[in-house]
Amino acid sequence: MLSAAALIIGLLGRIAALVLAIAFTMLLPRAEGAARAFLAVNALHAIAIMLAGSGGYSLDAHLFGQRVIRVRPCGRTLV
Repeated sequence: MLSAAALIIGLLGRIAALVLAIAFTMLLPRAEGAARAFLAVNALHAIAIMLAGSGGYSLDAHLFGQRVIRVRPCGRTLV
């Protein structure tokens, strides 16, 4: 519950997402049917937040600075 609240306000988002991803994957073997799919999708969402971060409008960005990911073109074209 505390991890979900931390994700909502954007405080320590990567740690909270890690805790939630672990919790969801631990519950996966016990779930059946649609609940299993729900847990799997939420675990993937938590992993995505863990990798990308909370976002520009989170408390993490305000406290620790916003992190920008830039993708540069490689210069080659595929024909």
